[in-house]
Amino acid sequence: MLLSYRHSYLFVHIAKTGGSSIRKVLRRQRMLDPMTLPMALCSRLNHAYGHRLAAKLPRHAPVSTAQEMLPVDEFHTLWKFAFVRNPWDRMVSAYGHFVRERQDILTAQHITSFDEFADWLISSHRTYTGDRCTLVRAVGRPQVEYVQDLHGCVSVDFLGRFESLASDMQLVFRKLGIACRSIPHQRNGKRTTDYRQNYSDTLADRIAQAYQSDIACFGYTFDPEPSQASATKYQRIDDEPSNAKVITERGTTYVEPIADLR
Repeated sequence: MLLSYRHSYLFVHIAKTGGSSIRKVLRRQRMLDPMTLPMALCSRLNHAYGHRLAAKLPRHAPVSTAQEMLPVDEFHTLWKFAFVRNPWDRMVSAYGHFVRERQDILTAQHITSFDEFADWLISSHRTYTGDRCTLVRAVGRPQVEYVQDLHGCVSVDFLGRFESLASDMQLVFRKLGIACRSIPHQRNGKRTTDYRQNYSDTLADRIAQAYQSDIACFGYTFDPEPSQASATKYQRIDDEPSNAKVITERGTTYVEPIADLR
């Protein structure tokens, strides 16, 4: 999670959705934020006050954590955004990350295949207490839980998609008034194979059941459709395209998915 008082935004970093690349760009801009140094100093001098400034927001904290830490008016003033990813693709990406960087956990759990990893993560991510438990919980957690407030309502102003990261981030940059031409790829986990090649019908169904809340909220399917490559319905940009269908849900205005957003 990344907060900027200068640009008045809160980036909710959902694990394995391209967030490391986004953070790399935003942190460059954040260094120009006049509040960055005071926040760091307050965080070191006074632990409690550091929390009230949200100087200690964990990397993969849900938006509800910021809601608890920040004053009510301040929380609602921030423009909050996050990125989501196809749950089947996200699981393959998570496995690749553990193979490359956390082989020790796989060895300790006697995991030797993608199928075993997926079964373990789904069944154990909430109860796992071993090494790097925070990472395990962050990767296994349904994405919708990251963007729900304390009342269980989606509480972000924009949800982009990993599948259209570059174009959706241009919308974010435009909204925040940040000049940036491209998003560098921060991790080395680029894959050339289709994530679907890793799945049997049984395992694909297992993912669908475990992450049904993500699938229902974000409209993902195992076989990607063209509409999955554009921003989700939880999108609020001041200059919405003229052909967008505007809806209101729980007092917040959003824009329905549109294929030509890219």
